[in-house]
Amino acid sequence: MKIMFSGAASLLLLCLLCTSASAACKYYAYVDYGPAMTNGELNNKQNVYRSSGLKKYEKGFRAAYTNYESPTVGSFTMINIGPYDTELVAYDALNKVIADLQTQGYKAKTNSHNMPAILLFDAKSCE
Repeated sequence: MKIMFSGAASLLLLCLLCTSASAACKYYAYVDYGPAMTNGELNNKQNVYRSSGLKKYEKGFRAAYTNYESPTVGSFTMINIGPYDTELVAYDALNKVIADLQTQGYKAKTNSHNMPAILLFDAKSCE
């Protein structure tokens, strides 16, 4: 038995398949911050933050410090941002978090700062 679709029905079916695949993709970011050692010196710490920038993943992405998905380790804290449907809204949310940290005196991380490793969960890229 062969099923035939008219041109309009085929186009509608194709559009539904396309939107369902792209609907699973969302915009995410993470920012972590804390007192980082500078140049490996334990007594020389600076309050710094690190940003992932915007990423587009399938729904469910998150970042953490441990396999138990802990948002804190020592004096460091992780902020997950998202999911957002649009890049503009996600970008605004990320910039707000960074601006709040800068207001509190945090500076952007440089190569001289030592910060904890980050684990990514359900990081299925859409790009």
